[in-house]
This record gives sequence, structure tokens and C-alpha cells, in this order.
Amino acid sequence: MQDLLGIEGVKTAANLGLAITDDLPILPGDWESVGASNSNSLGSGIFSIRDGKNDNLNGTLTGFDLGATIAETSPELAPPEGPGDPITGDVTTATSNLPLSFIANTGQAAENVHALVKGAGYTIFFTPEEISFQMASGDTTTEVELSFIGANTSPIVAGKDLLPGVANFITGNNPSQWWTDVPTYESLVYQDLYPGIDLIYSGQEGQLKSDFILAPGADYNQIRLNYSGIEGMRIGDDGSLILDTPGGELTESPPIAFQEIDNQRVPVAADYLLLESNPGQVGFAVGDYNPAYPLIIDPTLAYSTYLGGSGADIGAGIAVDGEGNVYITGSTTSVDFPNQNPLPASITSDAFVTKLFKDGTRVVYSTYLGGLANDAGNGIAVDNDGNVYVSGVTASSNFPIQSPLQPGFAGNPDAFITKLNPNGNGIIYSTFLGGTGNDSASKIVLDGDENAYVVGTTTSSDFPITGNGVQQEFGGTIDAFVAKIDKSGTSLAYATYLGGRDDEEGGDIAVDASGNAYVTGTTFSANFPTTEGTFQPTLGNLNFRQSDGFVSKLNADGSGLVYSTYLGGSDDEKAYGIAVDSAGSAYVTGSTGRLPVQVAFNPDGDPLPVFRDFPTQFPLQEDFSVIAGSFDTDGFVTKLSADGSGLEYSTYLGGGLGIDTGISIAVDAFGRAYVTGTTRSLDFPVAEAIQTTNNGEDDVFLTQFSPDGTSLEYSTFLGGAKSDTVGDMALDNNGHLYLVGSANSTDFPTESEFQGSSGGLTDVFLAKIVPTGVRVFQGFESFVELITDAGRDPLRLFFDEGFYLANNPDVRASVAAGAFRNGLEHFNLVGQFERRQPSPLFNEVLYLQANPDVAAAVANRTVSSGFTHFVQSGFFEGRDRRTQLFDETYYFDANPDIAAAVRGGAVKSGYEHFIRFGQSEGRTPNPLFDQRFYNLANPSVAADIAAGRFRSAFDHFTTFGEREGRSPSAAYNQSFYLARNPDVVAAIAAGQYRSGYEHFLRVGQAEGRTGSAFFDEKFYLANNPDIAAAVAAGAYRSGFEHFMRFGQTEGRAPSGFYNETYYLTNNPDIAAAVRNGTFRSGFEHFAALGFAEGRLGISRN
Repeated sequence: MQDLLGIEGVKTAANLGLAITDDLPILPGDWESVGASNSNSLGSGIFSIRDGKNDNLNGTLTGFDLGATIAETSPELAPPEGPGDPITGDVTTATSNLPLSFIANTGQAAENVHALVKGAGYTIFFTPEEISFQMASGDTTTEVELSFIGANTSPIVAGKDLLPGVANFITGNNPSQWWTDVPTYESLVYQDLYPGIDLIYSGQEGQLKSDFILAPGADYNQIRLNYSGIEGMRIGDDGSLILDTPGGELTESPPIAFQEIDNQRVPVAADYLLLESNPGQVGFAVGDYNPAYPLIIDPTLAYSTYLGGSGADIGAGIAVDGEGNVYITGSTTSVDFPNQNPLPASITSDAFVTKLFKDGTRVVYSTYLGGLANDAGNGIAVDNDGNVYVSGVTASSNFPIQSPLQPGFAGNPDAFITKLNPNGNGIIYSTFLGGTGNDSASKIVLDGDENAYVVGTTTSSDFPITGNGVQQEFGGTIDAFVAKIDKSGTSLAYATYLGGRDDEEGGDIAVDASGNAYVTGTTFSANFPTTEGTFQPTLGNLNFRQSDGFVSKLNADGSGLVYSTYLGGSDDEKAYGIAVDSAGSAYVTGSTGRLPVQVAFNPDGDPLPVFRDFPTQFPLQEDFSVIAGSFDTDGFVTKLSADGSGLEYSTYLGGGLGIDTGISIAVDAFGRAYVTGTTRSLDFPVAEAIQTTNNGEDDVFLTQFSPDGTSLEYSTFLGGAKSDTVGDMALDNNGHLYLVGSANSTDFPTESEFQGSSGGLTDVFLAKIVPTGVRVFQGFESFVELITDAGRDPLRLFFDEGFYLANNPDVRASVAAGAFRNGLEHFNLVGQFERRQPSPLFNEVLYLQANPDVAAAVANRTVSSGFTHFVQSGFFEGRDRRTQLFDETYYFDANPDIAAAVRGGAVKSGYEHFIRFGQSEGRTPNPLFDQRFYNLANPSVAADIAAGRFRSAFDHFTTFGEREGRSPSAAYNQSFYLARNPDVVAAIAAGQYRSGYEHFLRVGQAEGRTGSAFFDEKFYLANNPDIAAAVAAGAYRSGFEHFMRFGQTEGRAPSGFYNETYYLTNNPDIAAAVRNGTFRSGFEHFAALGFAEGRLGISRN
């Protein structure tokens, strides 16, 4: 087999005389990139719908025939992603074209195959003798082969223009037959196919393009195309070539011929020529042309029949890592290369994992997972190291396994869980999970220790339940299951059924910082396991076989239910998505409705609306109004209390008429819920919308709730003239949302510069959206203001159950013995009076020392403890100065890893992280405080920190430095600021601000005031219009923020009195210190030390 390597000296149309091109539209399932309907194999853009209703239990993997569209829809300028600077091009949020890829054959296909292209329901095999198109149609395949009569039987076939992404084929249980790091190419060259004629296949605007390149003097009459597998061919009235196949008609558009002469396009007559003496063969008839110039003949072969074929690529899960790279899993129809015997090619599906680079421009890798039967990935998660975890279903007894918990295939199908390495080319562990019935794993999540939690559905009475599982017995015909796999993948921490005597479906799962698992799904069982004191202990409709949603919280070892509740009324409810915030509140979305109701009429004979009874609380939308007898549904969004005993808010979400369904939900660190789903309603509620109307049948919706759930901060339709539906959603560290779904509409909306056209009857879209209000900065906001505005309880933020029990073993023993329900109860009844510390964020002794009035109140028993005073009033009064100078939003912006940690429940807030870890790590608490600068400018403080007297520069500043007028950064100098702003001096005297720094932080910089002689905001923005635009759009709070994060290392001038090049050139010692990392820039040294040392920042001349 020939190695597919690029070859030197490949002829191009520029130096040859003649080009005949054949453009083949890509079949559904490949990535149709924005700007052009481009395609990519291996599911590069292979996404699909998870509608919450597809049943893969029986091993029949159903779905859509999918093409793809990527769009980035951004109402506001997207702020920086990760560590890069979008202004200078380190990171781009523009999603651009993904090229079609030709996969080299390194052993994963038959020996005579040199390369292949894979798509939804089809595979194209390239051999030296022919091109074989294998297309799925129902349960069989249609094969059309294109060969070249009289051609060289051994042309050199070589890949050209190596792509950055690779393909991995991990199929079957024999590792020696796994093919990894397989290269992919932009084009494929058949060199010397005919004497003087090369054939080059490439991807262009969503089509598989073939160019016949003729050298001067070469005869185009040599080219004879032979189609086999067809039932006939004819030339249409418009000059097109029509091929009749068992699967339908294939149409090749009339050829267009032309020459470029003196920069003018000169048309040349050209037609197909049927070679009647040889049925199935086609040539070209070409009119007169100038033989001294190249001639181009350009037909297009349209495989239109198969755009609606039954082959499909299905994308079920999406995840985003800390750098913004996107990971997709699902299933892809695989058509095997046909055998030489008469047996037809087999059709199966494999699971796939595709990683896309963060800017959307290229595939990092695509990996196939599967065996001889059907396999599908349903859920995906990624850890901090880039390892990928996939959950799904397999009917293959030879599915690839590695270090398995369950080595044997128990039934048809089984669930599977696979962990791939960061390159996607190796398995860390992979296991079956199931009994003798049907088992399918739906979603998978990780905790902070990289344990994996899986939810799914089973019909197996012998599912591998562990002895500590909360439900040991199979409840009925179909149960949900929940399993936790340890980090190594070598053992089940627990596995349990979850269900009653009727049917359950496990839908989605989330996990909090303590390892408690939150599961949602759908139940028909009147005896589904619920707990005492829960919000809804009984099924909503006991008279009819209707379903309710359920929400169950399992403890960390899976041995008990912390709470478990139904969620529904007398109608038909289904719960599809769940998320959990740092306080332990669960957010659930799904649908309610579908049950027809008794018809009632008004005096005029018109049907009256009927109101449903789904449980609501402080609803944004109070009623679900439908016309009697209809089968309409509304979506719902519900936030449960942390203990599951009540609803913090619950609302319908939908229009007056139509089917509305919530599919996926996410929550950010501020408590905003994001919900996506599908709507058919014309009057679905919108706010700050990209698209204000329903453009067709089903449209996607995306809705952002305020933290208290009482208002819509953002809500939009997304769709075209036909049916468009969403499948899944992911939220990245920057508050950007990624939606995956299916677009039937050719006019599906995309941002104009990224506009793509439809590549088939059903395309997949990936939309990246920055909702209005997400990280569009409005200036400084203290942690106190943030928590107050969000209505959050300081007790939940400042009492740490885990910390309290870990540091008080006597309390831990008492809780274990049942004397107290938890540590908080002990603290309230006993611990606070003993002056025990409730968390690492609060110290009782220090608080009473710093607040003698509170100490006196505690002494005379006016308040029970300093902590009680703090959470009830002291926090809001700003008694802890750190809470008034800490900006949570900025901290998340500057530290996306922390935003992800808070969202995942590892810590409760950015403030908690900063106090416990971040300040010691040198992270900055607000955009105008620079810990490095403060330590450099105050060596005595640095010494005190080293000696353990202070935790950080910020700790010193909030305790003493602010009062002493010390400079917190190069952007602010107290003497300079107060001398130039007497109104600020007056405001401080009147008690409006504690310092000039507080004024500058809150309002001064926004007013354009200059804080120091070292940095001039007006100068910086005037001399950097790109930054001025970014600040105006909300990407940065100020020019200084950009300068501190990026500008100083880019060599941008902070003012008219400093030049980085001059300073480093004239201070070689500082230049060396910058090179070795002692200082981030020459400016950092100059502002902290150099100016005081008398060094010049700019030439006196």
C-alpha cells in the first residue's frame, strides 16, 4: 500500500494547458463551515439532536440525516477567551471554514484503498483503479463506482496539503487493529492518470471537487468516465447528465467551459458526450478554443437523492474545556468497503469523539469507537488535563475495552464508559456496563477529583448494582440507573437502580463539590422512591398513566437519597436537563402538557382556554394556556431549594399555542440559568433577541434568566423557514454558550461574515452565542453589591460544612452518631458560642477584635456571635473591607479556570477561591490592584508576607495600606489623584468614600480621570483605537485593564512619558530581568522602582 505523502512537482492549472473540473456536492453529515458549505470527514462537524425522546435502548440508533452549519451569533463583542488577547489576534472568536479532509489509509480499510472520505450514511473510497461511492439507503447500500477507461492502472495517488487534525480508529477489541494518528489532507492527487493529465480531488464550498489538469498538448478525448452500479443514463433537456441508480437519480449539471485570455473569461462550448457503443461511459465534446491557453471544463455531479437518505451522523453530547476547545460525541453511520464477493457492504454505526480547536477553524482529532454492530456516544465530559470521558450504548460484543470494570458483553445492547487520552488516540480505560437486558448510558459528568458519574436507563434485572447502592432491587420493566466510577476507572464507587414498578428514563446528571449526584428524568411509577419532607412526594396524576419528572439527590457514596421528589402536575411531564449551583440548588428543565382536556365553549361557541397545574413559584409566566383538545406543551424551568423541600422559583416557558420543550440547562457562577430548547410558538417570549420571530415550523430558543428567576435578561428564537431543533448546550469559562442542533432550513440564521448555506435537507448547526448581559462590563461591582443584587444568602457562602467537620472531629463524631443532623446545626446550637471558626473565610476572634461594637453586643447577648452579626448585617455593611474591594466578575474574567471551578461546585464563589488560594497565588482581586507591583513597591510588606504576617499584598492593603495611602498599582497614586481632584477630597471628608482609591475604582476611571502619572487612560485609548473599540464594546473595563493583561507585554505605551524600547535599551539590567521573568515588562520595573531610582522612562529629547 502506498504511503499518502505529499509529492513534489505536482502540476497545477497555472502551468498546464487544460482543466476539466467535476464538482460533487457533499452528502449530508459533514461539517458545512460558515462562509461556504464545506465538509469534513470523521464527524468534524458531526452533531445531532438530543430531543430527550430518542430511545437507543433497543440498539436501533435513530436520528437525522445531518449536514452541518457553524455560526457564531454574538449580540455583543465576545470578551477575551482564555489567556489570549482577541485584539492582537491570539484568539479569534470567528468560526471559519473547516476544510474537507481526505483520510489516509494506514490499515483501517482494504489494502487497495489509498484514502477515504466519510460522511453521514456514505463513504467514498479512492483506489488507483476507481472511486467507489458507498451510500446507505434503508438497511442496504447503493454502490456507484467511477472508473477511467484507458487510464494508467497504477497512477501515483498522494495526499496533498497536510491538515492539522488526525483521525483515530479504535474499533474492535484487538489493539493491534487500532489505527491512530492517521493523517488527513486537503486534497488527493492522481498523478499521470492519463498521459499528461492529472486528477486532483479537493473540497471547495461544500463540494467534492475533481479537476482534470491537462498539460499543453494533452488530449482531453482520452478522458472517458465509466459509471457502474447505475441502471441507465441520459442527457436532460438542459444538458445535464442524469444517472439512474437503485437509490434514485443522480444529476450532473451541464458542463461549463471557458478560457482565461488577457484577464478576460472567454466561454467555450462544451457538452457531455454519451459513448453509445459503450453504455455507462461518458466523455466531453468541446468546441473551438485557443490551444495556447488553458481550457477549463466545469461540470457538477449532484447526489441529490441521497441528501435525504437514511444514513446519519448523530451528535448527542457537547463539552468545552478551559481553553474553549469544543468536544462532540455521537454516532456516525459507517459503510464498509465492499468485499470482492457478491455480499453487500455492511452498514453499522460507530461512536465518535471530535475535538475542535477553540476558534472553530480546524479539527484537532476525530476518533471512532466501535465494534461490529451499532455503537453510539451519548454523553461527554473533559477534565483539566484534556482527557475525554464518553458514555453511550453498544451492541458490539467486540467493543474496544481497556482495564474494564466489566470485561464481558452482558446483553444487547450494553452501556459503555470510555476515557480517552488528551490526544484522542489511546484508551485510558473502557468498560461495558450492563446486564442481560437493554442498557444505555445517557450523560456523564466529573467531580473535582475526576471521578465519573453516569446516568442511564436499563431493562436488566441483573444490572451490576453495588452493595452500597441505595436501591438494590429492580423496580419494574424499565429503571433509571446511576453509577460512580473512580478516577482510575478500576472500580465502581457505587451503582444503583432508581425507579418504581413502572417505567423510568434517566435523563441528565450533575454533581456538586461534595460529590452529591443530582439526577433528573421521567417516571410513570406511583411508587418511585421519594423522601420525607420533599417538595412533591406523590405522582401528580394517579388516575391516568401519565408521567412526571423526577429530581433525586444521592449522597456521595450512593448509599442514600438526600432528597428525591416528583416534579409535575396532572398532565404529562418529562424532565430532560439538570444543573446545580454552588449553593446546592438544582435547576431543571423539560416539558409539560400533551394531555388533551375536556372542551369548553363560550357563548359564541369558541373554545375556551384551559390552564394546566404544573407547580409554579414566583413564576415569570404564570399560566400555560392552551385550546381545549390540543396536544400542545410548554417548557418549564424550575429551581429547587438546596434541601429539595421547596421551589425557589418555577415557571412555564412557552407561547400561547404550539409545542415548546426545554432540552438543556446550565447555570453560571452568578446564578443565572440558561435554557435552550425547541418551540413552535409564534409568541414565545423574547428579550434583547438576535431573532424576534419564529421564522418557520420549529425554531430553537435560548433564554437567560435573572438570578432570581423573575425576569428574562435575554431570550431569542434561532431558526429558519423549516423545522430547526436543538440537541445540547455547553457553557464555557467566559459565559459563552454553544448550541448543537439540526437545521432543516436553508436560511438558518448565521452572523453575516460567517454565513453558510445549507448542504442538504437537514444540516447540523453549532452556534456560539454571547447573550446580552453576559460579561458586558458596567464598571466595578464589589462582592457585597454582587451578592446583594443576586439575593444570595451570605450564610451559604461563609459557612463551609466540609471545613467545619474536618476541623472539629468531635462535631464530626456527633453528626455521625445522629446527635446533630449536620455541622451547621451544631454551629447554630453550640459552635458559635464556643467561638469555633465556621469557614476559612471568617475568623470569629479577629472579627470581634476589629469590631468592638459587635464584641460588646455579643458580650451582652444582643447577638449570639460575631458570625451571626456578620451574615445578618456586617457583610452588607462592609465590615470586611476585602468584600468591598473584591470584584467577582473581574476575577472570573481574569481567571476562567476559577469560573469553571465555581460553576462545577469546587468552590462557592470567586471570593472564596481568592481568600483561600488566589491571593497566595498572586491573582488580582480587581482591575486596579496589582499584587506584584504592591510587593515590588513595598519591600517591607513583601517581607511581612514571607514571614506569614499577612496572606498577601491585598490582605495588607485592605488592613493598613489603603488608610496609609499606598499605591495599589501603577494606575493609581493617592497623592497625585487627590491633588488633582478636590471634589474627591470633599467626598471622602463627607464619608462617601473611604479613600481616593475607592472613588477611582468605582467611578473615577469610568469618568476618564487620570489616576497616576505612570498611566494615562486617555492617551492609551487615543493611541490604540482597537482597544478603545474593545472597551466601548465591553470587552475590557478600561484601557488600563487591557494594558495590565496584555498591552505592557506587547510593548504598548502607557502614556506620553514612557517608551518600553527606550527603557530596556538604556537599562540592560532591566532588559535581562524581563527576559528571565523577574519583571513582566520594563514598565513594571519603572513604575514600581525605576522612577524612584531616577531612571528615565523616555528620552529627554
